[in-house]
Amino acid sequence: MFYIKERTENGEVKFDITDENVFTTCPGCGGEHQVDLAGVFDEDEKIDLFGTAVYCEACSKKMAGMPHRDRDNFDAKMDQLMEHFLDTTNRDGPNSPEAKAAGERLKTALKEGKRYG
Repeated sequence: MFYIKERTENGEVKFDITDENVFTTCPGCGGEHQVDLAGVFDEDEKIDLFGTAVYCEACSKKMAGMPHRDRDNFDAKMDQLMEHFLDTTNRDGPNSPEAKAAGERLKTALKEGKRYG
């Protein structure tokens, strides 16, 4: 069993991780949605919780309806922007002007992605 442990002023608090209490933010619309981690990763796949994004059902349906070329272009653009954002944040710190600008470009691209579907 896996759990999350948080240290507080009053001691430690532990929460079991179940198939009902794991949530993420959709990279397409920014909405919070529930995920079952067992359904996200293949058995042989290396688990990368930081680098894994799960689209909500609505955005998944929109992307499924996109022409393949547009979906590839959108995914490539998002990958490039995310890599730049992470590199800038790691290099300059999350509050640097460069990291904030990269974050704004990423946010704008996510909003542009909503037009598909």
